Amino acid sequence: MTTPPDDDARFIQQLPYRRLDAFAVASEVLTLANEIAGSLPRGYAPLADQLRRSSQSAYLQTTEGSARFGADQRARLLNARAEAVEAASTAEGIAMLKLVESDKCWRLVGRCARLAAILMGMARR
Repeated sequence: MTTPPDDDARFIQQLPYRRLDAFAVASEVLTLANEIAGSLPRGYAPLADQLRRSSQSAYLQTTEGSARFGADQRARLLNARAEAVEAASTAEGIAMLKLVESDKCWRLVGRCARLAAILMGMARR
């Protein structure tokens, strides 16, 4: 994660998503997915695009859901969960095709699974 400028740090820390475990995990998912997508060989742009889009959506909907309430929040969190599952399945497919080191892919699958579990718990509250 990047570090905010000192003069804005107090305000930035007050953003609702900054206090969530889900945010930290979603951030890991975002960066791992981008790293894997960037290392795919030529000819696999659709997989790279899908991995990037689903991980970005999981990240963004997690953060957006933190600022919502009630049914609207639940919908955002469940959408974020669905995107995390999609990112996991894409990474698993990449591992099956042996396009990237499988350890990297399985690490991402694990992070996505953790994010999905956290988001499901949040949506149930």
